[in-house]
Amino acid sequence: MIGVAIGTAVLVLGCVSIAGAEPGGSAGPADSKANAANGKAAPATGSGGSLAVGSSGLSEAVLTPIAPCRIVDTRVAGGRVTSARGFQISGSSGFAAQGGQSAGCGIPAGATAVSANVVAVSEVKSGYLQAYPHGQAVPNASILNYGLSDIANGLTLAVTPGTGPGLDVSASAATQVVIDVTGYYQQQITADINSDGTFSSRTSRALVVTHNAGSGFYTVYTDTTLTNCSVSVSLRSRGAYAVAYTANNTVVVATWTLSATAVPVTNDENFGLIVAC
Repeated sequence: MIGVAIGTAVLVLGCVSIAGAEPGGSAGPADSKANAANGKAAPATGSGGSLAVGSSGLSEAVLTPIAPCRIVDTRVAGGRVTSARGFQISGSSGFAAQGGQSAGCGIPAGATAVSANVVAVSEVKSGYLQAYPHGQAVPNASILNYGLSDIANGLTLAVTPGTGPGLDVSASAATQVVIDVTGYYQQQITADINSDGTFSSRTSRALVVTHNAGSGFYTVYTDTTLTNCSVSVSLRSRGAYAVAYTANNTVVVATWTLSATAVPVTNDENFGLIVAC
């Protein structure tokens, strides 16, 4: 008898996994730790300017829905899954070899999670699927049961980030696997910036800030082009004002105060920045 099992899962990049009920139910793999980006070209600051390089911090992950997109179909390429097999999640090439859309589904390398529908079809016999970060140990947890009873489970899984293979899938009994992605999660761009143009301890996806002392202007370089993004700036002191706009992969922030006669006076200020795209 040929059974079909369908599960809806959120595949998390670089976060904690949650153990499933079958088999075993032991703890999932360890976290993947974020690191500050290396090798980024630093823009010029001008005379008397300063430059600060951001480190990774925590921020809220935001869901970006996409039209359902097939990222894996082993019936088209690759054949039934038996032993562990790595599948690509992010990037724009390499997907045809796993039966997915040839150019991928537009999932950025910086995504922290993807929402996906997982299907097991044309299985040899009853079994279960396991999915886990590429290159890590197989957990004692399943994401999907398939076979005669057609049981489906949903699970949040850790996945290796980047443009290489991100997800390993293993089947206890040979089966074809189909994965359709319906959205991805990515951290908001956030930064806490001191008045001298240095980062405070909390930044996410903000790579570099440049500032000329006394100018009241700050240019924050991010890891993506900021198309159709909104910017929010929060100032740390009373009586201060700010305006911000995006340009390519940067956010430009201007800060000022008012004189006794209500004339704007350029002034360097501490501020927080959130960019939502």
